[in-house]
Amino acid sequence: HGIRVALALCVAAACQQPAIADQLFGFNVDAGIRWEDNLSLSPSGNDKVDDVTAHVGFNGDYKVFATDTRQFTIGAGVYYDAVVDTTELSNYGGKLSLLYRHEFDTSLTAPWFSMGVDGQTLKYKDSDIRDGYIVTGTATIGKRFNSKLGISGGYKYFLRRSTKSHPHRPKGPVWVNAKKIYDLNRHNIFARIDFAMNEATTFYGDLTYFDGDVAASGRSFNNGGQFPRASDTMFGDRKSVV
Repeated sequence: HGIRVALALCVAAACQQPAIADQLFGFNVDAGIRWEDNLSLSPSGNDKVDDVTAHVGFNGDYKVFATDTRQFTIGAGVYYDAVVDTTELSNYGGKLSLLYRHEFDTSLTAPWFSMGVDGQTLKYKDSDIRDGYIVTGTATIGKRFNSKLGISGGYKYFLRRSTKSHPHRPKGPVWVNAKKIYDLNRHNIFARIDFAMNEATTFYGDLTYFDGDVAASGRSFNNGGQFPRASDTMFGDRKSVV
């Protein structure tokens, strides 16, 4: 279990269409740059690796029904994440989402709740044991105080499964089941605040408490002074703790 804090700036692309009730189809492009100080999720400071990731995604959605207070949306998209130094962890995939949202009245400050299910495929450049899929289920409640400030919070269940039955394994004894490393289950409770500067730019902050599985990378047994750059080295020529 642990706590995660995130602060971010979201900038909507110029081709993103406004979300209005009578518009059944939507399309948007999102792009950004993310820096992580512990890409390996290692509990040891000596094993931490930082890196920069460039992200681009193309997403579309269709409102199955939409009224002034209720809507049900199906979404689909594709994405690509390019990791600058640890290039083995660059990845791409597809996404599918189902979302129901209910607002308690038609005013701007009306409280709301939503329920959603998301699925995502994962294909890495050179890290077979990370290939797989993610499924999440989320329930959220929220409220806007005015056109700029809003808060929300809720619960998310996270499931990740590897699709590689026999990833490449190291020579010698193997102390872990490679396929099971990225079979993860996690429960999350989160809170969020967002501040809209204008229609295209929003600042938001997230605070998340999670309980469940985390896969972290450690040092190589055969070379204790060098951190494996990605999981292909973990299950390539060298053995590593994962």
